[in-house]
Amino acid sequence: MIVQKYFRAFLDRKIIHEARKAEMEFLGMIPDCEDELEILSLKNQRNRANRKDDQIRNENALIDETTAIKDDLKKTESPDIREHMLYERRNWITEFYEDHEGKELPSKVEQFYERHNVAKPLTKEEEELKKKEAAEAKKNAEKAKKNAGKKKKTETEEFLFTHQPKGPQDSAYVMPL
Repeated sequence: MIVQKYFRAFLDRKIIHEARKAEMEFLGMIPDCEDELEILSLKNQRNRANRKDDQIRNENALIDETTAIKDDLKKTESPDIREHMLYERRNWITEFYEDHEGKELPSKVEQFYERHNVAKPLTKEEEELKKKEAAEAKKNAEKAKKNAGKKKKTETEEFLFTHQPKGPQDSAYVMPL
């Protein structure tokens, strides 16, 4: 009986497989002969080649467009950019000359490019603020030293201290009543 059971299941699966295959062929999802498979593979190869050609054509068009835009920008924008850069350098030289009270000019052009990497001197207000912050930090350090000598609470003591039972005498709402 066990052999018969497995054999019938095998035959049923085979019949169902054939029925599914016939249905797929009827719906046009699977070709019904080998020639159609070859035709489909040739179509796929042609489609792939066409897509590759389109991709190469589009890539070349993109490169051509970017070079055209770059050339156009060089022609139209480069004089403005050059003029702006000259303006920046001239202003920097003037500011440098004024900062050194008319005694010297910049010795190297590299100083212009490194001008943003150098820290500016603090103003009087910023110096005072920095001194106040240092004094406060010193006071806080002294307080911390004083508190360090005190006995620290254990974790359970801290929990019990923060979670003390409160009665009506401790309520902020009941007290005014």
